[in-house]
Amino acid sequence: MRVLMVSAYGEDPSAGGVEKLLLELSGRLATRGTDVSYLQAFPPRGTVGDLERTILHRTDWRDDRMRRLMNHVGDVLAWPGGDLERAVIRHRPDVVHTHNLAGISTGVWEVCRRLGLPVIHSLHDYYLLCPRVTLMRRDAEPCRPSPMLCGLRTVRLARWAPAVSHVTGVSQHVLDMHARLFPRARVHLIRHPMAVSSLGKIRPPRAKPTVLGYIGYLDRIKGVHLLLEAAPRLEALGLRLRIAGEGRLRHEVARASEQSSNVEWDGVVLGEQKRRFFEACDLCRRRVSGRDSRRAHRGLDCRIGRWATRAGTLEQARRRGATDRLEAGRRGMGEETRGYLSVDG
Repeated sequence: MRVLMVSAYGEDPSAGGVEKLLLELSGRLATRGTDVSYLQAFPPRGTVGDLERTILHRTDWRDDRMRRLMNHVGDVLAWPGGDLERAVIRHRPDVVHTHNLAGISTGVWEVCRRLGLPVIHSLHDYYLLCPRVTLMRRDAEPCRPSPMLCGLRTVRLARWAPAVSHVTGVSQHVLDMHARLFPRARVHLIRHPMAVSSLGKIRPPRAKPTVLGYIGYLDRIKGVHLLLEAAPRLEALGLRLRIAGEGRLRHEVARASEQSSNVEWDGVVLGEQKRRFFEACDLCRRRVSGRDSRRAHRGLDCRIGRWATRAGTLEQARRRGATDRLEAGRRGMGEETRGYLSVDG
């Protein structure tokens, strides 16, 4: 069987969590005798395998403003032809599995319908409902999609949805939000897999925390701007801020690391670099979206304290075992951290 994976960044693990998932999925399919190939929108930044691959665009929207604009135009048009159709034909798939469609659009679904190819679509975010894919404003506050602008875009994207026979979602919430778009498809809840860390034995955190770490996408919706603003307060508490990842705020994070001795940025960390990052951290902050409170929390098996709940203080999260969800605001972050540190005196 030949499976064509369609996703914006393919299986480039430096791009984010979806891509890491695709990397693992591709490997497991290959061990079962399945031929996997990729149709992706943007060129990879990290190391990818030697699988058959078609890249639609020369530049990445994160670096090219014109490419970003063309992505939005392409969402509204969602045209099922041209390079997109030729690419699908060239891969000769038996099944097409679509994921993040930025820079590709749902036109690929109609291409598959015309070619008689079954389509599975996996929902990882809110791309079909929101141009920012997050249902949040630029200031990281919840956003209600505009019926005129976002609504028109959704109608255009969803007009090819009847071609999708199966839909999977990483949470019940994300499935419920998209239910009206896929009335004919069979729906499956498949959460992100959670596994014990493969990084080997990691040093336990220090008795008195000195390094607060964040690993993930660098964006306001993740609260990274709050961490940067809180850096002076954290320094007064004896905590150094260490950040790993890429994203829209990478320039702000890079500037903060250059201007402050209390902020360090590691960029994207993989393998041994990731293990060293976790060993260096005594606390790790992880923001969980209030829109999907059951979203899987990427815990560590090295007993590092984590901020990961919407209710309660850090002190309460500490007493509950560091698996709660915690949301700390700009003003309260220093006080929350002070409360955490006071638990151990």
